[in-house]
Amino acid sequence: MKTSVFPANPKLVDLAVKSGRRLRKGKTVPGKIISGDRFCFSLKAILGGVAVDAESAAVGQTAFLNKVPYVVIRTISDQNNLEQFRKFLKPAALRSQYIVLGMLKLL
Repeated sequence: MKTSVFPANPKLVDLAVKSGRRLRKGKTVPGKIISGDRFCFSLKAILGGVAVDAESAAVGQTAFLNKVPYVVIRTISDQNNLEQFRKFLKPAALRSQYIVLGMLKLL
């Protein structure tokens, strides 16, 4: 494969941003999610990403290969800290759910 960047569908990104910004709590930030086969927080700054994770690239690559429009919604709940992760897991999951439900209402 010659490409390593899998842009999300602009219309779906726009819907996700609009939906996320309607929520009272949290911050909605569109942008590039950096992924790699190793821990790569330094790449976030170098490549201009808004987040680092291991799963979003797989979603993007699969959608790209199958010509399916996609968007990835990541709710950042921790800073590589297990205690914070446990504290924010449920609110983060709910925020992602509310963004998706909001997107469906905007369709």
